[in-house]
Amino acid sequence: MRIIATLLFLVVFLTSNAQCPPGNVILRSQAEVDAFATDYPNCTAINGLLQIGFEFDQSDITDLNSLSGINSVQHLTVRVNPQLTNLDGLSAITSVGNLILFQNAVLTDINGLSGITTITGDLRIQGNVTLPNLDGLGNLSSLGGDLWFQTSFALADISALTGLTTIGGSLKIHGGNELVAVDVFSNLTSVDGNLEVWTTSLTNLDGFSGVTSVNGTVDLYNNDDLTDISGIENIAPETITLLYLQDHAQLSNCALENICNYLSVEANATNIYGNLSGCESRDAIEAVCIVPTRNTAFLDIKLFPNPTSGMLQIDQIAPEQVIVYAHLGQVIKRFSRPGQVLDISELPAGMYYVQILAEGHTYMAKVVKE
Repeated sequence: MRIIATLLFLVVFLTSNAQCPPGNVILRSQAEVDAFATDYPNCTAINGLLQIGFEFDQSDITDLNSLSGINSVQHLTVRVNPQLTNLDGLSAITSVGNLILFQNAVLTDINGLSGITTITGDLRIQGNVTLPNLDGLGNLSSLGGDLWFQTSFALADISALTGLTTIGGSLKIHGGNELVAVDVFSNLTSVDGNLEVWTTSLTNLDGFSGVTSVNGTVDLYNNDDLTDISGIENIAPETITLLYLQDHAQLSNCALENICNYLSVEANATNIYGNLSGCESRDAIEAVCIVPTRNTAFLDIKLFPNPTSGMLQIDQIAPEQVIVYAHLGQVIKRFSRPGQVLDISELPAGMYYVQILAEGHTYMAKVVKE
């Protein structure tokens, strides 16, 4: 009997003093937040989602200090807390999977997240209409998923993210914020997903000048003040899967070398409209693209004879693709890996521009067909 009693006591003791609840933890009220510290005084790691607030029932949560013992969560979501002004109480957390801050109407201070150095999933800042900056994320060095800003109307300063060099998912800057520059991303070299800039007050994209690769769509949409997109000129065109340039009331120059190279492949998809003349359509940009960036006249590349009766010899370069334009910019003919001889004998007599793509560069020459 004594053994049985002892075993029963241990079962009751261990059950009542379980370190952490299993699975996800959703705290819908201040009472539930306060009770967590009493019910789980030794809890440090939640192997699931920790959600503070609940989208279908506006919470009365104002104070998170009862959660100060937690140092690790699989995912952290703080959502729809109309009275929560800060995240104090979460400073012991050093790593999370996804971190989502969603529709916390009076949240102005996220310094309670200053312990976080690694986010293995997504970072989403959405609908926090009074949040002015991301200073609490200044120690973040690694982001494994998407970075997404949306409708955080007071957000003007994201300089805390300067340390990011790679983003493991998409970078989405979706309107409703006060951002006027993206210089914070000057150390960023790659985005392993879409690069999306929608409905912002940005005038240029200079902060993206270090980005050399994406693995998805480049999507620029409805940025009324945008006049200069040269900040994306270093993105390798072969890493772009789709190009959107839509509804920019002041954008007329889109003929960057990498964009020209992307457009030179007929199968590469685009959606281009609503910009100023010169950037209003794919055809318009391709017409501007015939202006040479590297003119064969200043290099050792030779196209001869010129004028030609039809057969054109190319020396000192191995073309990957050749595009022949009429003098007004229309695409007349395309050649894929043509070797060293082009046959343009079927073209009418006149002047043409011959664009050669090779080794990641674009070359241009004028050719007269007799």
